Amino acid sequence: MKHWDVQKEERSTQFVNKQIELTNVADIKAILYKLVEEQAKTIMFAEVRDEYVFKTIDPALAPEERVQPKRALICALGTRHNAWRHVRCYVCFNKALCS
Repeated sequence: MKHWDVQKEERSTQFVNKQIELTNVADIKAILYKLVEEQAKTIMFAEVRDEYVFKTIDPALAPEERVQPKRALICALGTRHNAWRHVRCYVCFNKALCS
């Protein structure tokens, strides 16, 4: 992203400089020089900043104690559910054989 922005701004600056050479109106030249200044700022920021596109507001921190998930509870409920499902299947399968 940084490289693409630098290339884009350099091409834009070349175009604006050509337009400055072609015009004789002082007000238009002043506006075009402002554009060149803004493009130079963009190039400078892109080259200098490590975080050009994104800015870290607050760095991530690991929590001091674990909150979720409670693995013991998940395992207990999962085991209970699977056991109940196996009992139901066993009963249904035996009824089908007996009938």
